[in-house]
Amino acid sequence: MSQKPKTKARSISALESSYRRNESTVESDELERDTSPEPVNPAHAAADVLLRGLFKNASPGLKINATDIVIIRVPNVMWVPFVAEVAPRVLLAIDTPNRKSPESRTSLGKNEICRVFERTEALVEYRRERFCDEVAAAILSSKLVIIVTQDEAQLIPEHINRAADHLFILPLFESASFREFLTLSLGPKRVDAKCVDFKNIQPHMLQLSTRRGQTPQDYVERLAKLTYEAPVSAPVARRSIALEDLHGMPNLSAWAEALALDIVEYRAGRIPWDDVDRGALLSGPPGSGKTTGAQAVADFCKVPFFATSYSIWQSTGDGHLGDVTSSIRDAFKQARAAAPAILFIDELDTINSRQTQNRNSDWWSSIINTLLQELDGAVDRDGVIVIGASNYPERIDSAIKRAGRLDRIIEIGLPDLAALEKIYSFYAGDALTGHNLTQLASISEGHSGADVAQWVRGARRMARVECRPVTFEDIFLEICGQRADPQDVFMQRIAAHEAGHALAIIHRRPDAPPTLTLGTQGHLSGATLYNSPRPSALTYGDVDDLLVVFLAGRTAEEVVFGQFSAGAGGSVESDLAQATQLAIRAELSLGLGSTGLLWSEIADPDRGHASLVLRPAHDAAVRARLERAYDEAKKLITSNRVAVDMFAKALLERSVLLPADIANLWRSAESIRTSCEVGEGQSHKQNPKVSKNYIRKN
Repeated sequence: MSQKPKTKARSISALESSYRRNESTVESDELERDTSPEPVNPAHAAADVLLRGLFKNASPGLKINATDIVIIRVPNVMWVPFVAEVAPRVLLAIDTPNRKSPESRTSLGKNEICRVFERTEALVEYRRERFCDEVAAAILSSKLVIIVTQDEAQLIPEHINRAADHLFILPLFESASFREFLTLSLGPKRVDAKCVDFKNIQPHMLQLSTRRGQTPQDYVERLAKLTYEAPVSAPVARRSIALEDLHGMPNLSAWAEALALDIVEYRAGRIPWDDVDRGALLSGPPGSGKTTGAQAVADFCKVPFFATSYSIWQSTGDGHLGDVTSSIRDAFKQARAAAPAILFIDELDTINSRQTQNRNSDWWSSIINTLLQELDGAVDRDGVIVIGASNYPERIDSAIKRAGRLDRIIEIGLPDLAALEKIYSFYAGDALTGHNLTQLASISEGHSGADVAQWVRGARRMARVECRPVTFEDIFLEICGQRADPQDVFMQRIAAHEAGHALAIIHRRPDAPPTLTLGTQGHLSGATLYNSPRPSALTYGDVDDLLVVFLAGRTAEEVVFGQFSAGAGGSVESDLAQATQLAIRAELSLGLGSTGLLWSEIADPDRGHASLVLRPAHDAAVRARLERAYDEAKKLITSNRVAVDMFAKALLERSVLLPADIANLWRSAESIRTSCEVGEGQSHKQNPKVSKNYIRKN
């Protein structure tokens, strides 16, 4: 409790007499109840007891004048309305004021002498300026101002805090005040209240414990159930990731090692701060580990780590432009105070580039200018390394990326197979000892470390429910779902579909051995994973090879089952969509088409077919190219039917086929085909009719 003693012309003597009048009601359990009307709500009675106890224990000689500003801080927001209701009666010994507006109360009668304000986070939209005006108006009208809040520092403007004459901190219940509350609410009845944890009492608990016709002991027992807190063990510390655990991030690790050496030299006074990197920009797809990587860099360099973002700046205060720019400066100020330190700014691409002109351009320009001032060190920035992160670095204002700011761009891609194996080992630990991590890594290719963490987390949860250690199978089920039923016709079709892709890859992309998966969950219910060539390195022949690979799954369904399904189409990631998009880009923008030299911008690659509407010649060329690829795929599947059947059968049995598995199956299929061809030749020499019938039948 703190207060600012001041002398005012008119004091409230009724307050002291109120203390004296009520002192006799709280001495013991056997005293008579106060004759004044008790509150209808037990929460009001609790607030009354706590306030009277607070003021009774105040400093001797405390005087509250009729035009003072009194701030009462309560333990949490739930106490705010009840204390606001009772405070005027305790302070002024008058009737409780009526509610007049969402956060103000005024007294009854012609002589208005008190104004009560509630300040909670729910009322942040109530403009600070208007709040200040109303407080000032109340003071000018010679009214006592009472402000009740759970956090005066955050919810009350600073100058009102400075102008306040008194700050009172409402205590939690203790033994004496709780006994007084029971006497006031239940009468002078002896009850066993040892089981009540009165320090945990909240207003709603007092209300929920009330029943019509209950005895005092019933009330206390109900309250005890609500205040009891089961013992909570210390939370397990979050798994920290060291620099050596950043698998698949060699560039970031190398930069962190160099940065750590520079910081050591700077701390020793051997180099100036100008010789230390001022920051970097981490770019990569979602989930690639940019935030985790920045934290690991700070840990490796042994410096404090501060994280911020535009969303944090925007949520500061009322979200006005001044609040946002102040939050930016505060973030840098906090990092400077702990320098050397790393300030991490996530989602930098959220801040619109000034090159993008729209009706909010002035807003973004002010924010970018503030950020540039801090990055340039208009206020001393020595010791602060800024690391930004973005999924789309091309959207960031170019001034932020120029030399001396975030000029070092470190790309963080999706992990390769070797990195995925290490990531699984890191998150799963001993659960995968002795198991084939290559299998998990292969079916996870193209996914991020965040995906791996999610799958392992789900597997651990599954094992906890069944009270057993996590296993390899748990993780596999989390990725692919239940293993396929070999007798399920639908799964047989999917297996044949993926087998067709695998066969086409063996023939058209032999340098990129595939991995096949079969499950019952998500897009991994059936997938063929392989390394496709970089778009910039494609040749005319590469395009045709890839088109055959894309369409071989649909072709395999037609050859094996006599008709194809819609499984090759659907989303923009489907086989047909990818084949069509590749053929369109080849004709219109890659210079690999059959209609001559032409480049045409495709604004939305996922809807490239719209670019063909006004180009009948190119539309015909795309269709013809797709038809040729389909015919080639059909010939390939038909002539290698044995291999397709073997791939599909093994995939149904094992759920996952690694490149080595497919290579072994392919050798077996080739041996069978060679044997058949040799046997066919011998039969043809001995009995040509039999040979012709055999060929026709098959």
